[in-house]
Parts: sequence; C-alpha cells; structure tokens
Amino acid sequence: MDQPGFKSRAIEAEYETVEAMIQLYCEKKHIENIGLCEECRNLLEYAGERLDKCPRRENKIPCSQCNIHCYSTEYREKIRDVMKFSGPKNAHSTSVEGFETHT
Repeated sequence: MDQPGFKSRAIEAEYETVEAMIQLYCEKKHIENIGLCEECRNLLEYAGERLDKCPRRENKIPCSQCNIHCYSTEYREKIRDVMKFSGPKNAHSTSVEGFETHT
C-alpha cells in the first residue's frame, strides 16, 4: 500500500511501524495468500488517515500517550489487538527499523 504524503518524519515512522505490525498480525492471524485481507487493509488505511490528520504532527508523541482520541472505538479496539499481538515484547523477534517482528 502506498503511504500517504506525510510531512513529518515522526508521523512517517509511526505509519511504517503500524504498517509492519498490521502486516505481521494479518499474516499470522488471517489466512490470505497475497497481501493484507480486507479488514487489515481498512485498518491500515484508517490509521494512515488518522496520522495524516494528527493535530500534534509537529511534536508527535506516541498515540498511547496522547489525550486526544483520534480513533473511533471500533478501530481503537482493533489496533490494540494488533499491537498486543505484534508488539516488540513478543519472543522470537527480529528488529526491523526500530520495530521487532516475529520470525
């Protein structure tokens, strides 16, 4: 999927991390032969839209530490599931641009 046109490197880096997490989640949890399933594509697109409209893009902090809730309740739950599964604390991981993924 093409990245949105982010102006901030912090926002771009966060998008890359979210994209890697969603790809890993989809690869391990959903059975698709090529690429992301529709649900995960929608989640990645939604995350990209939220990051593109981030009110703190100039002084980006992690979304989990932000008091502005940009995600709808439905998508917030989905991204939490992805992050819990794909997060850097998982065993048997390999670092990819600051993000650890399963091997």
